[in-house]
Amino acid sequence: MTDAFFPIISLTLVVLLFTGIAVTRVQADTNAYRIAQTGSLLALLLVSFIFVSLDFGNPDLQFVEYAGSGLISWHVGIDSTNILFLALITLLTPMLLYYLRLTGANVNRRQLAGILCYEGVLLAAVSAQQLFLFWCLLLLEYIPLRILSSVGQIDKHAATGTVTRYWVLMLVLLMAGMLVLGLSEGNFSTLGLILLFFGFAVRLPVFPFHGWLPVLVTNANAVAVFCFIAGIKIGIYGVLRFTLPLVQDFSFWTGFIQVLGLVSIFYGALMALMQINLNRMLAFAIISQNGMMLIGLFTLNIHGQVGSILLSNAFGLAAVGMILGVGFVRSKTGTVLIPRLGNLFEKNVFPAMLFFLGALSTMAIPGTPGYHAAHLLLEGVIEENGWFTAIAILVGNVLAAAFLLRAFQQIFIADARRPAVVTDSTPPVLGEIVISCLICVLLLLAGFSPLAELLGVV
Repeated sequence: MTDAFFPIISLTLVVLLFTGIAVTRVQADTNAYRIAQTGSLLALLLVSFIFVSLDFGNPDLQFVEYAGSGLISWHVGIDSTNILFLALITLLTPMLLYYLRLTGANVNRRQLAGILCYEGVLLAAVSAQQLFLFWCLLLLEYIPLRILSSVGQIDKHAATGTVTRYWVLMLVLLMAGMLVLGLSEGNFSTLGLILLFFGFAVRLPVFPFHGWLPVLVTNANAVAVFCFIAGIKIGIYGVLRFTLPLVQDFSFWTGFIQVLGLVSIFYGALMALMQINLNRMLAFAIISQNGMMLIGLFTLNIHGQVGSILLSNAFGLAAVGMILGVGFVRSKTGTVLIPRLGNLFEKNVFPAMLFFLGALSTMAIPGTPGYHAAHLLLEGVIEENGWFTAIAILVGNVLAAAFLLRAFQQIFIADARRPAVVTDSTPPVLGEIVISCLICVLLLLAGFSPLAELLGVV
């Protein structure tokens, strides 16, 4: 059953699934990339149709699809919240595939199929309206994530082993929370919500459930981009859709969650300052940012929650810009270790500008997508928690500025302390320019777009 004239969400997932299967059946890698790119562009086209057709002023679910009954059911739909997540995921997938082909990354057909299947699982998860369906999709997500986590890893067993342990913990916590809420008839609802929250905390991730993300991206190539983005989107959506509607029984714990968010902000920022591996630095930056978004969600007012939603998209796009900028540098130098990089601006102008604008967006500078989102979040925090928490968030943002600008200066401006052997000193190719300019334009457009008004904040 669907309220749309055709089940467009399911159609998008079918396109990605069959494209993924087709990729594994071809022999030539060039044809595999073309097929994968075609499927990702078709998915982007379908989601773009949903975006332009969506009535943002209508708070009800749209494009609803429902089949089955009880726990065994397919219930998905779109509203003004999850459409932003869908748009970002489908926009970044063809960009990632183009980047992988451009840089000659060592990605085989199985891993290309994994990227498409991962995109499909993410789209289904952020469209899901039933908690058990969402749990099943998280379980299914592990398969392509494990395939992708092995791309570019020096120690593949350590990465996949760590991811497996955290995924099992997350799934057990979420299942326990569902069982407690479903069987307790309200007597243990607070316990059930705590279990749900900690399960989603693993998926965000926030301190102290963050250990899988730095391990996953250490020495990884740009396929880790998807892991960064998914880590924000799935966790944020899970808290927003399945925990906050029940939060009236959870008010006693909101103070604890605010403290946990503040700890994540400062822990992530301080750890990022200590890193010499750029991928690990950006992983801890994500953890710090997630602490800020967690606080905004649990302000329980529209300004804080909309600010968190917008920040999750702004930070996601900014993180992609910085990671791809780093990826272009790595393809020429063969390293992501900061002490071995330096004085790269002249021959890497476009990656440098991409990294710089991504850093400015993360710092919520005016004209970037993080600016209005951060102001909304802080307004909601001040309304609910007062100035102390807001000032603490601002101090954490200053730390973010410190480690990001320091990294930019060390990589692109200063001389390297232990120079790497540059394997490619050729000028930037057209694809590098296109990707860098496209993400920069998207960041600037998002910075001046009326997304807050679309989400109902005047």
